[in-house]
Amino acid sequence: MFNSKEYWNTRYKNKGNSGTGSRGKLLKYKADYINDFIQSNNINNVFSYGCGDGHQLNAINCPNKEGFDVSEFVIVENIKRFPYIKFDTKIHFKKEIDLLLSLDVIYHLVEPDVYNNYIETITKLSPKFVIIYSWNSTSEENNTHHVKSREITKDLLEGYRLVKTDLNKYKGLSLSDWFIYERENSDNS
Repeated sequence: MFNSKEYWNTRYKNKGNSGTGSRGKLLKYKADYINDFIQSNNINNVFSYGCGDGHQLNAINCPNKEGFDVSEFVIVENIKRFPYIKFDTKIHFKKEIDLLLSLDVIYHLVEPDVYNNYIETITKLSPKFVIIYSWNSTSEENNTHHVKSREITKDLLEGYRLVKTDLNKYKGLSLSDWFIYERENSDNS
């Protein structure tokens, strides 16, 4: 049976990275999109839920950044690479989060219990905003051992409303699109 945590830990240990979504044109595109959102919404802290090798989080302009990943190996490497960003393999629930990022993560959560726990944890963390960059499809055409299509807008975050959807302008490089959620009891509501 496939185990996402083992897959990513092994991938990073074998000198792998987070993939093309965290490099080059897509890294810059995603950073520009997120940085515009941060500036427009006076965001002071960002939590990347599934930060991978940290390159995408490093490109974000925000005074307080924190990254979480299931791979202990990549977190240790990230701490060395980006000592000015806080990284952890444990989630701490007693903190205020302005913006939670889930970038190219959800379709990698192939096990139903891991996916359900991920969605539940987002709502428990209760950030003001959630930006998800992922596929929104039930098509099995692109599924592999470490990729599973999900209709994420169907699995709405409890206590959140979907406020904006933007199509990815690089469909040739990524199947993901943008989904921005706002907490229903947020001061910005």
